[in-house]
Order: sequence, then structure tokens, then C-alpha cells
Amino acid sequence: MKAIILCAGDGTRLRPLTNVTPKPLVELHGKTILERCMEALPDSVDEVYLVVNPSKVQHFDVFVRTHEFPHTLYLATQSTEMVGTWSALFSVREFIQPGEKFLVINGDDILLKEDLEVFVTLPTPACGVFKKISDARYRTCDVDEATATITQFR
Repeated sequence: MKAIILCAGDGTRLRPLTNVTPKPLVELHGKTILERCMEALPDSVDEVYLVVNPSKVQHFDVFVRTHEFPHTLYLATQSTEMVGTWSALFSVREFIQPGEKFLVINGDDILLKEDLEVFVTLPTPACGVFKKISDARYRTCDVDEATATITQFR
């Protein structure tokens, strides 16, 4: 199975930490966020495509050359004319076959391997988890910020 890890963002919300270092390469307790993403990948993943910003490719090239993982790693650059998730996926379209199942994650998310192992077994075309504070009329769950737990679904 292939995994696509999206690492082409600008990291504006973590500045000044990301003035030079791309957000996925920021260290958190001795490991980069991207290392944690790589370690969380399901065992079924054998190829990983890191989609990066062309202006930061040298940082990711160093990462690929200095780390060992049980996956084959490829770097792909996202077009500077197009931005967003669709553009990032578009940049690796030639490596995905029609009908092929693949995993897409953000390179700045911290995920659990056991959760990703479940995701890749689901028959749905897409699934994901995110937290977004929105107007109460549109909320589908409540989160207790103090304990970081979901307290209610609607």
C-alpha cells in the first residue's frame, strides 16, 4: 500500500519555529513530527510519497538521507501555482493506479498506528478525524478541552 504524506504547508501558525524549519520537521520530545507520522504508518504501507513545498525540498532531502524506515521514500514537490490538498495529491497522481487504495495523512499530525491500521481496513472511499470549532448549529461533537476527550456526539 502507498501512503502520501502532505508536507507542503507554510507553517505560519508555528512561527518563529517554522521560519527556517518546515513544520513536519520541527522536533517534539527528540523526534520530528514527520518521524512520528512515519512510525505510525500501518505495516501494510511499503511506499511513502512526501509531498513538499519546492522551496523546502532540501530540508526533506536531508531528512530522507539521514533516517531509515521500512518504507521506500519518495519526494514529490507541489506546484507553486496550485495550493491545497487537491494540488498536493495532484502532484503524485502518476504514481497511483486507477482504483488503487492509498492512505493520505498530513505531515504535521500526530497519529496512532492502531488508528491508521483500522482506517486502511475500512471499505469506505475516505475517512478522517478532525477538530474544528464551529457555530453550535453545525457541531457534531463536543470536546472537553481540559481532558482532550470527546464528551458528546450529535
